[in-house]
Amino acid sequence: MQSEAGIGFFGFIGRSVIEFYNYILDITTMVFVALKSFITLDREKRKVANKVMYRKIYLTVRNTLGIVGIVSFIFGALVVTQIASFNMRMDFIGKIFDVVIVKELGPLFTALIIIGRSATFITTELGTMQKTQELTAFKVMGIEPEDYVMMPRVIGVTFSLIVLALFFDVCCITGGLVMASLIGNISVSFYLQSIAMHVSYYEILGTILKAIVSGLILTSISCYHGFAITGSFVEIPQQVARSFVSSLFFCFLCNFIISYFLYL
Repeated sequence: MQSEAGIGFFGFIGRSVIEFYNYILDITTMVFVALKSFITLDREKRKVANKVMYRKIYLTVRNTLGIVGIVSFIFGALVVTQIASFNMRMDFIGKIFDVVIVKELGPLFTALIIIGRSATFITTELGTMQKTQELTAFKVMGIEPEDYVMMPRVIGVTFSLIVLALFFDVCCITGGLVMASLIGNISVSFYLQSIAMHVSYYEILGTILKAIVSGLILTSISCYHGFAITGSFVEIPQQVARSFVSSLFFCFLCNFIISYFLYL
């Protein structure tokens, strides 16, 4: 009995590892398919795909711009408030904003908002299209879902994530600037000099890189789970939940890996 239990346990571990490997392989393949479609799609087909992509960019930015701006502004104000309340050295302001906001919190928090607002919607949208046979109708008409359904959403949301991550940093710094002027014991000119001294183009490029990688992965995960719906409509919320959890996990993982190689 113990031997059978041991074999069952190791069999479960083995199956889980294989399934996880296949899952990563499928997501990676979808990323490459979306990028290939974006690069190689001919001019006439691109016009149609671009309309979907531009609309996805507009909706994503419109639906998340307000919450990103408000939360980042408050974060910036809180950072300056804490520095002043603990009587920390004022030249730490730029360093803290660089490490906490620009390098880590900006791209990560923005990606989390995108996961909650847009990525889960993509899974629901594609799952509904799958159940109503819209994707099958596209194939019958000679329209590839990868070109007109997946690629515009992957590229559009990724571009939106880049814009929103940079917007997060700007609003956060602005919130700190407003709080510095209200507190009075922190010179506004010194605040701006400290930010400019510590936040370099390298950190900004790191933010953009994180946004690109996170955007490609989390939207590909959303599309994967949307396409995976084959049963009843009850399966849609189940796949949305799986998409949400997987996106969170890989978002944190990718941000950690990029930070490790860029800043360690």
